[in-house]
Amino acid sequence: MTEDDDDLDAVSVVLFTVDEAGGVRPVGSERAVDLGRGLPAELVGTVLDAAVGLAVPDDIDASLADAITAMPVPAAFRDDPWLHEHRAILLRDNRCLAGYTTLRYREGIGLTVDDLGDEGVS
Repeated sequence: MTEDDDDLDAVSVVLFTVDEAGGVRPVGSERAVDLGRGLPAELVGTVLDAAVGLAVPDDIDASLADAITAMPVPAAFRDDPWLHEHRAILLRDNRCLAGYTTLRYREGIGLTVDDLGDEGVS
């Protein structure tokens, strides 16, 4: 976090699954989304259904918050008043690396955080 973000108390993300062909879908939906283009109004609710707020420090620590906020806001979110500060978590095999941390999605449990320590990918 930057000096201006010291009071950051949450990070907003949207969880997406990525299939073998590269198709991106909000978790819990079969509707494909193109994150590189503006989001059609009829998909905003579907995308918001896959949104998660991660509280700092209750859910994630400051270093993970830094890694997530360093991710760019997808083009599909930039002009939407509900999504313009969200980051996309792209889950392949229900996992996503963010810094030295693996984020995992488990049906019925939700998003969990596993610290990789020095073995992580930067």
